[in-house]
Amino acid sequence: FVALAGGAKYAERDVCEATIESWKDTNGKFSDQAFLKSVKKGRSDLATGWASFVGTNLFFVSCILFPNNPASKVLEGVIGIARDQVLSPFP
Repeated sequence: FVALAGGAKYAERDVCEATIESWKDTNGKFSDQAFLKSVKKGRSDLATGWASFVGTNLFFVSCILFPNNPASKVLEGVIGIARDQVLSPFP
């Protein structure tokens, strides 16, 4: 599944068919190297997705646990700027 869907939670048919076709060599036989290459790419995509998910959650948890940290203050300032632009009265 990782070879077909990569880091996604589902696999689309046209992508799967193209991936399966890429596993065939010029003679139309199954190529182990092409298959393993797509598995490695899928694993890499999956690891990247999980790392970004965990990293984002850890950032927001750190903002809750340590509200005075510099990252929390930067986020607070960005939210304040966005809020002021959205909620400012129109001229």
